[in-house]
Amino acid sequence: MSESEGDQTAAARIHARDLLGHNPTRHVQKDQGNRICYTQPGHIATHSAIAEVRRAATQAKQAEALCRWNPSELPKWLDEDSYRREILPRLCECTVKKIRLSIDVSHPYATLIRRGEKIPHPRHWLLLARLVDVS
Repeated sequence: MSESEGDQTAAARIHARDLLGHNPTRHVQKDQGNRICYTQPGHIATHSAIAEVRRAATQAKQAEALCRWNPSELPKWLDEDSYRREILPRLCECTVKKIRLSIDVSHPYATLIRRGEKIPHPRHWLLLARLVDVS
C-alpha cells in the first residue's frame, strides 16, 4: 500500500468515526497540503468566501454610518444613564425584528441589545427611543 492510499484509508476511518457519532464536534477536512485537519462545526461556513464578502460589506456599511453620525445631533438628555433608565426597560416590549430593522443590525446583536447584554452605539439611541416612545 502506498503512502497516499494509507492517508486516504486513515481519512476514511476518521470520517466514518465522525459519521457514527464518536466525534460529533469535529469535521474532517484536508488543508492545502492535502493533510487531514479538524475544524469545528460552522467554521467552514463562517469562513467561506461568500461569508467573508458579506462580513466585509456589513463592516463597510457600519463604518460609513459611523462617519456620517454627528454626536452633536444627540439630544442633551440622551446619555448612557438615560438610555439604561428610560429606553432599555421598554425594549422588552418590542420584538427583536423591530429592533433589528430600526437600527439595521444583525438578529443576534438585536437580541443582546433587547436583553440588555449589549449597549448599542450612541448613534442608535435616538432611534431606539423613538421605537419605544421615549422623548
